[in-house]
Amino acid sequence: MKQILIVVIALIAKITVAQNQINFKTPDGVYPEGIAYYAAEDSFLISSITNGDIGIVNKKGVYKKFISNENFFSTVGLKIKGDKLYVAVGDLGLSKKSNKKSPKTIARLLIFNLKTKRLLSKIDLHDLHKGNHWANDLSVANNGDVYITDSFSPVIYKVTAKGKASVFIEDDKFLGKGINLNGILVHPKGYLLVAKNSDGKLFKIDLASKKIKEVILSKAIVGIDGLLLLPNGDVLVGQNTNFEAYHKLVSNDDFSTAYIKSSDAKGLDFATTATLVNGEAYFLNSYISDLFKGENTRTTYFIRKYTAIYPSENIVQELNFKNIKEETFGNKISRKVIPSNEGTLAIYTLEKGAHIPKHSHPQQQTTYIRSGKVKIIINGNEERILKAGDVIVIPGNISHEFFVLEKTEDIDVFSPKREPDWILGKSKFLKESK
Repeated sequence: MKQILIVVIALIAKITVAQNQINFKTPDGVYPEGIAYYAAEDSFLISSITNGDIGIVNKKGVYKKFISNENFFSTVGLKIKGDKLYVAVGDLGLSKKSNKKSPKTIARLLIFNLKTKRLLSKIDLHDLHKGNHWANDLSVANNGDVYITDSFSPVIYKVTAKGKASVFIEDDKFLGKGINLNGILVHPKGYLLVAKNSDGKLFKIDLASKKIKEVILSKAIVGIDGLLLLPNGDVLVGQNTNFEAYHKLVSNDDFSTAYIKSSDAKGLDFATTATLVNGEAYFLNSYISDLFKGENTRTTYFIRKYTAIYPSENIVQELNFKNIKEETFGNKISRKVIPSNEGTLAIYTLEKGAHIPKHSHPQQQTTYIRSGKVKIIINGNEERILKAGDVIVIPGNISHEFFVLEKTEDIDVFSPKREPDWILGKSKFLKESK
């Protein structure tokens, strides 16, 4: 008689990666950076680095121009509050409207009436501070105040609900090479969370006292971009340097510290910003990296629901324990491999000091650290420390390497299922593991 265990647990469920994805086409070279869900139209508004137009994309993937304005160079961050659309405008010299004087000189806030598309306010923030400028992202408080980041000046601007603009805060902590301050959100508990792209830091700024604290991250998120507050208090962040992904950032102490709980990295090219749709996060894949290569004619993009570890409707997997493969490699690595129809489950026991050399798999891998502590290096340069309870999703064909810092037990889930030669232990990298 077969020994079968029915396991109802998301960790070993089939991982759906293409579901809930909206593919859309635009005129040549739109390159969207910001996204906001427009509930009245059940559609997404997107910005454009190259022409500045605000576009609208419905859930069937149909793109149309929504707002075009002479004050647009590059439109970047977008937010909707009530019947208003708030737009951050800058210029990196990548816009079709760029001129000899415009690059790195513009930090502008535009406010539109969503229904009439009429421009309500144009506020030039670059007049408030000397230096280079690029308005990047913005967040709107419940009282109507708007906070805007400037990637090239060490300031955060504030525009009150009545339209009064000022430098809310200036600090040398915001200085750096390249693009610095980026994503921003107003937290309902009375502080800002602000991302610094160049060195992967996250700041917490009290709105009343303006006191700045650096959030202690488990690992700097170099290339951190947009920030989205999720209904449960977690924050979704985009990353587009070294490792292309959207990460779910979790804090147990009101963002004194935070760590990456899960990631969605499938098929991404320049992860920027995300938006909420009925409480669920949808993100944009912008392909802005094309522009830094001198390419500007892309017409295809996508919006996708965040699905790092997402069970399909049938979350029941049958694991046949009669087919368990038990293997050891050296004296520090052992594993049990359990195949199913939809994926493969591998349980590793790793002694302190064990090393699994750099390798990759054609399938997506989800690793859950049950106990212990490991260091993983992704693509040869992205280093992370994973502890008990952490989960990481590694896309297919992405290299990774493990160093075991404490005795560790981890569970690996592969979707689709692993090839038979791997299950039988013929993989070269495992034979070379210590």
